[in-house]
Amino acid sequence: MASKMLELRDQTGSLSTERNAGVIIRSIRDQYLVEMFEISPTNKAVIEAKGRLRRCFPGPAVVVSGDRIADSSFRQPLAELLTQLDADTPKEAQPIATKAGSHVVEIRDTVHPGLVTEMLSGILRANGSPLEVPRVHMRICNDVL
Repeated sequence: MASKMLELRDQTGSLSTERNAGVIIRSIRDQYLVEMFEISPTNKAVIEAKGRLRRCFPGPAVVVSGDRIADSSFRQPLAELLTQLDADTPKEAQPIATKAGSHVVEIRDTVHPGLVTEMLSGILRANGSPLEVPRVHMRICNDVL
């Protein structure tokens, strides 16, 4: 997540195309709001869409107290996790295709964003609480080549 950091006054955004996920962290009073989202839909979702594909941003949102973020025993591993998520793409996140009877990584499809939208949000929920935030709904027209 450290690859394309945008530093603003009270928020930080990170976009990881390798992870197919984005994270926005906002400081609100004495709390931190963390919003996560998928960047690109899968080829299957695009192909199966009748008409335009409906997308919703952000995905999971979690609020964590400033005291918890200030605790170095939480903050340091969290920073290391975000850095590691940006650096490596485990096989479990990569799409697999069967060709000539063998399984190969399908490089033409998008990586599953679950390490961010599921694992990271689960870790943050265990240390904070889920939050309903206003969402943007988009109807997009994607093509699969």
